[in-house]
Amino acid sequence: MEQVISTAPEPTRSLDEIVDDIVLEFGDLILPEATTRAEVMSLVSRLDAGARKGSREQRRAEVDHAQSIDGLLAELELRLADPLAPRFNKRLISGIGQMREACQRIQMLFQPKGGREVNHVKRLCASSAFYLMQMFSRRPISGSAGNPFPAVTELLFEAVTGEPDANCKRACDAILRRRRD
Repeated sequence: MEQVISTAPEPTRSLDEIVDDIVLEFGDLILPEATTRAEVMSLVSRLDAGARKGSREQRRAEVDHAQSIDGLLAELELRLADPLAPRFNKRLISGIGQMREACQRIQMLFQPKGGREVNHVKRLCASSAFYLMQMFSRRPISGSAGNPFPAVTELLFEAVTGEPDANCKRACDAILRRRRD
């Protein structure tokens, strides 16, 4: 039986090409192009590291780990609660209970709450695109087609994931709503 390992797609374009496209989307720049390009490249590097840390796979691994630890703690708690166990175990059992609560909170944080699952990487890219637009572009920020904000978000997403032409409209709209409130 052949085992298939899923990995992120290879980028179809270089990071330099994507950063060039982002700078072009800004239009009339506030700062010199070289400064803008260097700042965008720096942000993309940080974004890439943050996206890997906050990926679905990473969150799923954290939940699995928390479940595993919770199971081990439950077994230990049960053994320490034995009537023949030493009396000092009550404080230990209390500490174990607190650790189990922490494990259960981790599991609750990462459980989908129904409806569509939020793509945190797209949201992170949209938030970063909003910041970049504020810092480097004189163009207005909106979620409408033809506006650079959604285009910059999609380019950032491509730089981080290697997936070109992703639909980031919901992530852009969520960031715009949050900024309005």
